[in-house]
Amino acid sequence: MTFAGLPMLIDNLFVPVRAMFMLWSVTVVGCLLSIMGADGSPDSTLLPWCSLAYNGAMAIIVLRKPKAAVAAK
Repeated sequence: MTFAGLPMLIDNLFVPVRAMFMLWSVTVVGCLLSIMGADGSPDSTLLPWCSLAYNGAMAIIVLRKPKAAVAAK
């Protein structure tokens, strides 16, 4: 998921879609719940931690203002 979502992350760096904030923030909560419910071993927490980093980054990125050059097009 994290690697497959890189094109979306790059697109949102230039043209953030603010309407997607709720999606990304809810998935951050889901990742936190997965980490809390895991047994603490690296095998059970690696995917939730990676997903938390990606979804958290996307939640922050979509709240940014669009760049002026791209927004003018």
